[in-house]
Amino acid sequence: MPLDDFGAGITIDEPNKEDRDNIELSRWIASPKVDVYWDRSKSYGFGTFTTDLRTTPDLVIDASNRTYAVEVKPPDNSGDIHDGLQQAKKYWKEIESGQATYRFNGDDAEIDAVLVATRNSPSGHLFNNKRKSDPKRPGRSRGGSKVAKHGHLPDVEHAGTQQAVRQAYRDIRHWYEQSDKDSCDTGYGYLASLCLADETPGLHSTPAAFYLTPGNGNKTHNWQSIPWQRKDG
Repeated sequence: MPLDDFGAGITIDEPNKEDRDNIELSRWIASPKVDVYWDRSKSYGFGTFTTDLRTTPDLVIDASNRTYAVEVKPPDNSGDIHDGLQQAKKYWKEIESGQATYRFNGDDAEIDAVLVATRNSPSGHLFNNKRKSDPKRPGRSRGGSKVAKHGHLPDVEHAGTQQAVRQAYRDIRHWYEQSDKDSCDTGYGYLASLCLADETPGLHSTPAAFYLTPGNGNKTHNWQSIPWQRKDG
């Protein structure tokens, strides 16, 4: 790998395809109020997190009073995204069963939700919309619109993303129902943006997390912008 221009012996990483996606998302998310940590040390200016396990998500987002573990997948092949949804379920179960402890800056971190993300997250969805496989829905049912009005759901979602995430969540809910837990502390969902409300999609839209938490009653649905305020510009 090349050294920096000053010849100080500092290794500068050459981003591979996976790194480029992680860099783009990290720069979109990071702000003075939001820190992004990677699962491995790179020279791109982000800190690192650790866990007790051999396999980990790609990123951890630490924003004010919410912390998210994020599995990033390329959107070019839908199979990769489905693999990411499966990996995210594994991380979720490890957290809920007490097998995984996340740490950064020398302290243990409480993960509020495990999210799946792709380069399409700033546009509010995971899959590419080739052959109209992940179009934006025109609206919600009457019940869904009521929940969205109270801020617990995005105003609208993309069809393919919504279906895939809800199917994965059913497996998580089944795991919870078969467990001896009274409720769960960790949500499961995906990284999107406020373009699912009223912003223009893209890297200037405000990052947002949508996730579901089994056993939480009326608090099952969670729709939160990151860092709970709109971006300027």
